[in-house]
Amino acid sequence: MRHVALQGRQIPSELRLFDRIMLKIAGYTNKDPVAKKQELQGFDFMNISSIEPILQLIQEFQGTEVHT
Repeated sequence: MRHVALQGRQIPSELRLFDRIMLKIAGYTNKDPVAKKQELQGFDFMNISSIEPILQLIQEFQGTEVHT
């Protein structure tokens, strides 16, 4: 099994109230200004290039036999 970590999108207004509160607490206590801004305002890292590692794995697996 291979793990591919993908970035994503966080839109605070679409989160549950509890999650929004937890992010605000984390944002106000975070010393990293970039992470603080992302926790408070959300982020969007969705782009087509982020799936490149998955496409590479698919190509790699297409050349191998699957045993069940």
